[in-house]
Amino acid sequence: METSIFQEKLVAGFNSNRFYWRVIAYRNTSTIDTSNIASFTYFDPNSHDSLFLWVKADTAITYSSGDSISTWGDISANSNNLTQSQAFKQPKFRSNSINSYPSVYFDDFFDRLDFSKTLNSINYSISYLYKYVGNNSNVRVIYGSADWHMGIRSSQYFMVDSTRLFAIDYDTLKYALHSVNSVNGVLKQLVNGVNFGTKPAIRVPGNLSLGQDSPNGYIPEMLIYKGISDSTIPIKTDKYLLDKYAPPVDLGRDKIICSFPDTLDIYKDTYSSYLWSNGLTDSIIPIDSAGKYLVT
Repeated sequence: METSIFQEKLVAGFNSNRFYWRVIAYRNTSTIDTSNIASFTYFDPNSHDSLFLWVKADTAITYSSGDSISTWGDISANSNNLTQSQAFKQPKFRSNSINSYPSVYFDDFFDRLDFSKTLNSINYSISYLYKYVGNNSNVRVIYGSADWHMGIRSSQYFMVDSTRLFAIDYDTLKYALHSVNSVNGVLKQLVNGVNFGTKPAIRVPGNLSLGQDSPNGYIPEMLIYKGISDSTIPIKTDKYLLDKYAPPVDLGRDKIICSFPDTLDIYKDTYSSYLWSNGLTDSIIPIDSAGKYLVT
């Protein structure tokens, strides 16, 4: 079978929705095993007319020299590329940053990318994945018009739209999905899909730049919508990003072994810590007796 052609036809037949599947093993005509039912969500941001910008660190990057980025290309239909012509302000490409995906690293000094187009609508949605690794208490990651920006203040994720909304503390060991959506005059700030405040929307974001006030962190992907009226689009976008970069914990089927000792290895770069039912905290643990081994 020509698998690439098959996959293209399969994806082309999908709408943005949730799909379920399982595997059934046969011997001759008899079923000998059946997997648990699993699911996945297929989401295509380009299917929404309101998509304003979509950048991913593994796509459409132009380098000026080495790993320095002069253009982070917009893969929406809007050609809203993020650019920086000055070499000392260009962020860097970093491979294998989270869940095997790369990211764009902004340093602790001048790195910044400017948007090609203006976000001049009171109805919008912005979602970006970010890991801050510095110790500056005030960082404007996305900076727009006067009294509008998103980032970190007093060690918390926050955003300003004339007045401030604060969320949870940042953790330098973890990526977080920071989102703001303004639909029909109501503005919400979310971190990892959880709402941390609502207020009336007052300002339009305006002329945006990515990276301001020593961002010192990693961004793998960002999506922005303009002029949205459908409040489900930000929810679907955040779920797409969370499922992609921090998929739900799945240790697979139960493991049955016939002799000891053995090991269990559940390492994933999206997991920040491990706690087994026997008190061990490594991703790999020795198994020397029968029983159930649970992990959180």
